[in-house]
Amino acid sequence: MDKLEKKQYLKRIPCDQDRRVTYAELIDKGKQLFDDIFPQHTANIHRMMNGLTLSQKQEAIDLLKKLGKGAHSYDNNITNN
Repeated sequence: MDKLEKKQYLKRIPCDQDRRVTYAELIDKGKQLFDDIFPQHTANIHRMMNGLTLSQKQEAIDLLKKLGKGAHSYDNNITNN
């Protein structure tokens, strides 16, 4: 976040209800970067998945969702210990 803020892609917004929480908001330069790179990122994913059958694509999606949930649980375990 420090680097993105320094490059003026986002700004930090403190939470009014909980001073431990800070939100990050994309500002115009960050939104433009996202708009510039996201279509290429999407095209790359489609190109990588092109060799898979529909069933394999669905399996890959399901596995990635499980990995994401596992990573979230892992992060929570680290911060709570």
